Amino acid sequence: MSSAVQHPVTTEDRSGYQNVGMILGPAIFAIMMAFSGMQTVMDPVAWKTAAVGLWMAAWWATETASALSVGSWCHARSCQCG
Repeated sequence: MSSAVQHPVTTEDRSGYQNVGMILGPAIFAIMMAFSGMQTVMDPVAWKTAAVGLWMAAWWATETASALSVGSWCHARSCQCG
C-alpha cells in the first residue's frame, strides 16, 4: 500500500479561468460590502449573505475550489456575518 503525498494546489496547477475565479469571488464580495450602506432593498444581514453566496458561486462556477470546501468555508463565514 503506497501512501500518496498530497501537495497544495499552486497557481501553475490551475487553469486560467480558475485564476480568474480566485480574484472574481472576493472582488464581488468586496464590491457588495462597499455598497452595502447605499442599498435599501434588502436587510443588511440578507445583503451580507448574498455577498457570501455570490463569492461561493463564483468559486464553484470556475472550479477554483471544490464544492465541499466552498460549502464548509461559507458555513464558517456565515457564523461571523450575522
